[in-house]
Amino acid sequence: MKLTNRSQNGSASFAALMAVMSLSVAGVYALNQSKVSKFTVDQAKLTNAIAETHASSMNALSVYRALLGEKRINVTVYEPSLYPLNYFDLDWNLARNTKIPSESIQDAGAKVIVLKTFDSEINSSPQISEIFSGSKSALKAPTVLNRVRFVQANLAAGKSKLIDSVDVEVTSDVVNKGVKSQQRIRARIPVSIPSAVDPVIEFSPAGANAWVRDPTNLSGPTDIRVLGSGVITYARLMIGAAGPYLLGGFDEATGEIKHKATNALAKNVEIGRITYDFKSGTTSSIDYKIIDPKVSCRAVPVISGAAASVDVVVTAELVNVSDTVSENGRTIKTITASTSDSGTNPRDLAFEQVNGMCEAQCKYINPDVAGDEGPNYLTKIFQLRGNQVENRKFDDFSWGYMRAIRDETGVLDAKICEDYSAVYKAVSNAVGRPAVNGDPFIDHYDAMEYTYYQEPACNKKFLFARTSCGCFQEATQITLGDGVSTKSIEHLTEYDLVWNPILKKAQPILRMTRGPESLAMFKISTKKSSVSVTRGHPFPLVDGRIVQAIDLSVGESVQVNGNWEEIVGIETVKSPTPPIVWNLELGGAVSRDGHFILANGIVTGDLKVQEELGSEGK
Repeated sequence: MKLTNRSQNGSASFAALMAVMSLSVAGVYALNQSKVSKFTVDQAKLTNAIAETHASSMNALSVYRALLGEKRINVTVYEPSLYPLNYFDLDWNLARNTKIPSESIQDAGAKVIVLKTFDSEINSSPQISEIFSGSKSALKAPTVLNRVRFVQANLAAGKSKLIDSVDVEVTSDVVNKGVKSQQRIRARIPVSIPSAVDPVIEFSPAGANAWVRDPTNLSGPTDIRVLGSGVITYARLMIGAAGPYLLGGFDEATGEIKHKATNALAKNVEIGRITYDFKSGTTSSIDYKIIDPKVSCRAVPVISGAAASVDVVVTAELVNVSDTVSENGRTIKTITASTSDSGTNPRDLAFEQVNGMCEAQCKYINPDVAGDEGPNYLTKIFQLRGNQVENRKFDDFSWGYMRAIRDETGVLDAKICEDYSAVYKAVSNAVGRPAVNGDPFIDHYDAMEYTYYQEPACNKKFLFARTSCGCFQEATQITLGDGVSTKSIEHLTEYDLVWNPILKKAQPILRMTRGPESLAMFKISTKKSSVSVTRGHPFPLVDGRIVQAIDLSVGESVQVNGNWEEIVGIETVKSPTPPIVWNLELGGAVSRDGHFILANGIVTGDLKVQEELGSEGK
């Protein structure tokens, strides 16, 4: 055997073995590469499926938003395809408007809506050519199902009724390797303000429920109701000069809406009703109207009787969730009813006589000690107001201060009452939430409303809202109860004591007013001080007279820090915008001397003196 041949045979065998090994390694590598490629493809398919599902979910959100929006039903009617049964319940239960066909809705429940959206493969489907050729509608293309679940409704910032968006969750199926899983997306969808439209006024003899919309003649007690369509907060009703009467709204105790106009499909729903006496001609009663409280707080008496028939304009407005009235939310109707004649003199009843009137509708609050209407009595009134705020229940009440309103307005034969609810609403609007005790109520006392009641009907009638009738400019320094320290008038509260320079003692604040002043201010200057006031503000003079700022003259003297000083200048101060002015009335006073304060060191009368002076000049 040749070594060379053996050597050659061994080399051939080794080469064959190496070839087989190389082939095996190559096969393993190819197998691994195939697995890697398959994994990459699977991942790509999964990513693509998720992306397609996300696009489908976004499509579903767009459809859902469109369904909540209003669509034109006919020339004047707009309605949504999907709507909450009770807009005011933040946990919405949704319903489908069957009058509007929608092929996007597969199924509709109270919380979950199943929507059909576009197939992600539509671009490679024969459907695309059919859609673009016009033989098939794009609306019929959606085939993918998405489940949209309502989560919650969101109130607009600072609003108690207006919903500006809803949160929803979209659930879609993702299929990978034949295994189905779910993808969820949460989103916030803006929503529009629902309509409050088509007010209707109806009339019926009191208690008869015989409603008509166009009465031929009205006499005696009459039920009046307002109907409306859509989502309505409350209705505002005016009967001639009487009103406004607010119908509907929310129950102060439960927070529930008082009527059923709570969704977009509500039609001709009763918002509320009142009973109004148009008089039968057997008796007459005097109503009151204050023409312009910025000019005069004196009420003009109006006698209502049946001597002749006259036209009475009745107006109804539907207030929507944004506290506004749309163009289609107002109606005016002219009806024939009893006549009225201005200028009649009211009966002059004693204050004690009117106090006992209509106690069920307006309770008179007596002091704990008869005749003591000092600080303890004021504390009792403040506590009553605080209780009303805490309970959110506002009943009219009357108290000793109504003497001033009585003298100011000339309403002598009716019980004058305080309605604190308007102040509560003003504070709530200012702070952007329901007001609570501790909020700046005194800053909004100018919103206080006064009402009056007359026997035997005891119907609530609006008298006027408190306005400023001549005041100090902001930053005027008022001397406090210690006779030394001062505070800017806009920073005073009902808990401060104010120095009376005439009686030389501290007195509580009975009331404050605040509001814009449209007329030019007067700046009264001495060598040592000056004060800016409205033209009607009162100043005591050396000869004992008390005159308004507009009647002062340079050279006359006013009292400054205990001394009489000559007026060296009177300027008319004009402002491009009406300045905010303040005034106050001292409590615990038994005579006119109890109504003087120090403003920038100058002795002036308070609001009570000014009102009396204004009345004397009428």
